[in-house]
Amino acid sequence: MSDIAKTILAIAIAAALAAGVWLTGSAPVTDEQFSDEGELFFPEFTDPLEARQLEVVAYDEETAFYRAFKVEFRDNQWVIPSHHNYPADAEENMASAAAVLIGLTKAQVITDRAAEHEELGVLAPDDDSAPVSGRGVRVTFADGNGSQLASLIIGRTVGNAASSESTRRYVRLPDRNRVYAADFAHTFSTDFADWVETDPLQLTGTNIDRYEVDRYSVDEARMSKSASRRLLLTRSYDPAVPTSARDWSVTETLGDQTRRPDAGQAVDADAVAEAINAAKQIRISGVRPKPERLAEYFAGRIDSLDVQQFLPEFLNLQSHGFFLGESGQLLANEGQVRLTTREGIVYELLFGEVLYGSGRAVSAGIQDVVSGADGGEASEDTEFRYMFVDVAFAESMFPEPIPPASPPAPSGEEGSEQSELAEYERLRAERDEAIASGRARVAELRARFAKWYYVIDAAGFDALRPAWEDVVGVESSPDTLQPQN
Repeated sequence: MSDIAKTILAIAIAAALAAGVWLTGSAPVTDEQFSDEGELFFPEFTDPLEARQLEVVAYDEETAFYRAFKVEFRDNQWVIPSHHNYPADAEENMASAAAVLIGLTKAQVITDRAAEHEELGVLAPDDDSAPVSGRGVRVTFADGNGSQLASLIIGRTVGNAASSESTRRYVRLPDRNRVYAADFAHTFSTDFADWVETDPLQLTGTNIDRYEVDRYSVDEARMSKSASRRLLLTRSYDPAVPTSARDWSVTETLGDQTRRPDAGQAVDADAVAEAINAAKQIRISGVRPKPERLAEYFAGRIDSLDVQQFLPEFLNLQSHGFFLGESGQLLANEGQVRLTTREGIVYELLFGEVLYGSGRAVSAGIQDVVSGADGGEASEDTEFRYMFVDVAFAESMFPEPIPPASPPAPSGEEGSEQSELAEYERLRAERDEAIASGRARVAELRARFAKWYYVIDAAGFDALRPAWEDVVGVESSPDTLQPQN
């Protein structure tokens, strides 16, 4: 080969290599390209309260789904648009998340080569043309007008991807090839449960003095109960007796027959405590909105629902396993539980249809966004159930105080009768205040619960509904058995 030919060949090879570099990424990092190390990623983003929208897009390699989760401030409250604008418990979470990117510096330049993005885990999570592995989490903040404040793709942990101790991560700006190392330990979740109050009843610390389990079948033709079996557990309230020392009484009603414990039987206080604890441990896994007019009815703003006029609402109710009887009574295909607190608030929990799935199929009733042609399918191993919550006020929890037996003494004279009257008036005032407070609380709760069907994990469903055999046992000392009223 001539020298000229060799020269031409060398030039061609060099050109090909240059083209390869151009196609697969930018040039390797050179000394002068370290000039932005130590600079802020988002110098103009300084106030966490300015952030009014957060979108987190994350990819799950196991299911081949990516989730786009968004929280935004709308109509004076934080909501989750992907979950039917369900209220988010986001004020503190948003400030904490925004603070991660405010003041975040480019600790170290790693590479300018796009070919290394997969290895560093900073590929765009929703890029359908990208490999399955190596996709990062994209976090984007915007203000109330939707203008972007900050956006960053967060990749693997620097040095040891499996280490949870390291606070240094590979990151890059979505429209740039350059990858940096940055120091922060915060994770950005796309899970519904991480952004809402998952305890809908908030019964922690609440004393429950009535626990009623109502099992029945629904006669859908007549929209009425059939084969009803009702277990009622009650305990009287005596301020002088500690809650743990007050005895429970139990009755069970089947049709027109009622039974009570026989001699030598007693209520198992531990079993009752387990049922109450199960109610306090209810956590929601998802939500579904009720139609607006249905929500208005259960909030008490519509007096009645005519089946002909509100047929879509009735069908929506039934599709979730709930029914409205002719008398306006709400029924559920798996019965209900009523909890009455010492404050007179009655929580009525009705249990409807079963559903299976995972991810947003459960939390919002929609499939996750699929990347690729197939994208996999959500697991159907987990069983969930719809729960309907209603509330009422039990004024019977506040009996009228007994008035003085004797008329008060004449004006200006002191005596026990006058003291009795003063005590009576004080008790009446306390009762009136408690009733007013309870009714206000019920109105507040009804307005909140009326809008939603809740989705709960079915694993604890049986514990919520103890049967007679679960709560009535043999009295360990028959001689001390107290008669039941």
